[in-house]
Amino acid sequence: MRFHQKVPKRSYLTKREADILLSTVGRQVTNESKEGAGISSDREEQRRALAVALAARDHAAFSAMVYAGLRIEETTALTLDDLSFVRGEEVRVARGKGNKDRVVPMSPKLGRSLKRYLKVRDELVPPGEGPLPGGVTHLFLNEKGTRVSENTLRRRLYSWVRKSGIKKQDIKLHDLRRTFGTWFLQANP
Repeated sequence: MRFHQKVPKRSYLTKREADILLSTVGRQVTNESKEGAGISSDREEQRRALAVALAARDHAAFSAMVYAGLRIEETTALTLDDLSFVRGEEVRVARGKGNKDRVVPMSPKLGRSLKRYLKVRDELVPPGEGPLPGGVTHLFLNEKGTRVSENTLRRRLYSWVRKSGIKKQDIKLHDLRRTFGTWFLQANP
């Protein structure tokens, strides 16, 4: 009797797939901001600014997982104080797996994505409201100006995958972290 084994699914993105996914999100950021140059209502301007900010947030969050290997929980828990853009750019991951702190280097692509997001991040804080209670300022915010949830990022990833048209449709957020590990091992045999 023969048993046929299925070939295991590839649970990471190729460089081409990651480029397609991230460029689709990046195009949304640049297209929406260019379209806003025409004459339109204040409500339309606010909608465009919010769409740009959300796309920039998604790009930065996905980049943190792909280019720094962060877990979804670590990504949503990042605060502004965890970033260091001075010489030796790095991301401090507090309360990672096992409640351990670690510091990961920031790749140039991740640095550019985070800087672009930080320029429009204030669009996600409702007018008249300051920082979050207790002085905690989470890096990735939702439309209400509070910490983005893991489920929100999941839904946004599924949406971006459909829009990008890449063939690997069953991408999970953890696959972005696996992508980082796979690329690292391929580059350092």
